[in-house]
Amino acid sequence: MGSRRPPSMLAYFDTNVFDHLFKKTDKVTDADELQLREAVSSGRLTIVVGHINIRETLAALRASPEIVGPELSLIASLANWDYFVRFHSAILEGDVRHFAYNGERANTAFESEHTVANIRSAVLRVIDDPQGRRGLEAVNSENREQKQAFLDGVRKSHVETAGGLEELREKNEIPTFEQYLESGAEEFALAFARSFGVAEECRRRGLSNLLKIPSVRAMVGVGMSFIYRTAVEKKSPKGSDSRDLQHAVCAAAAADVFVTHDVDLSLLLHRVPIKGLRVLRLHQLLEAAHCTSRPGDLL
Repeated sequence: MGSRRPPSMLAYFDTNVFDHLFKKTDKVTDADELQLREAVSSGRLTIVVGHINIRETLAALRASPEIVGPELSLIASLANWDYFVRFHSAILEGDVRHFAYNGERANTAFESEHTVANIRSAVLRVIDDPQGRRGLEAVNSENREQKQAFLDGVRKSHVETAGGLEELREKNEIPTFEQYLESGAEEFALAFARSFGVAEECRRRGLSNLLKIPSVRAMVGVGMSFIYRTAVEKKSPKGSDSRDLQHAVCAAAAADVFVTHDVDLSLLLHRVPIKGLRVLRLHQLLEAAHCTSRPGDLL
């Protein structure tokens, strides 16, 4: 698929938005769904999803198996399958290695047509037959070594930066989050690049330039937000923090808008501005899409 992008606004949906659309909760109505479908069909809006959305929906199989098929059907009907987002770990590794090689981000955040065809086929099997989830799980399984490398990289970055913050706390010199981010982002990014064995290459090309890559800025900014929230704001980590980080990376790399109803995640992202990415709730997206010209209107 290369770097091809649709002419309309590209919006990455957090899985909780699909859940509200399906259940009509959190003030989401049938009228909202109709308006969303009209924006998609008119070409003003392109909805993108990725592996994480599918995995989180499948996670409901044990507790609420009756909703999985219908919710996957909703996702399948709204998303543009030409723009299926790669795993967060693959996006980050590709961007960091590509930057180390030539100072630029990787060419695409989207999966190949062949991979997408397999995933879409498996999703449709689950919708038609719950037993088909076995095939989907096989298609949608991450390489364990790649996932472990990603988690190790994030963990190492956290360890190397959290210590300094705790030292400042002991001295009663706690910085604002903005000061903490500005002073520690390059160190955090370097530690992550080191997990791929390209730290020196990235350093030579400039860590400030590495941090301009949307996926890297999202990973560093949200990761540091988690640390600051825990160490300074004394808020307990959530079980969904890992998934939140993954969604943030995917949205930053692939979309113009990240749509989420997660208040905590929205706050974290708003204090780490990422060039070219807005964070909106569904109603805000619908308003923005209403003000967007259809492709061809300006021709």
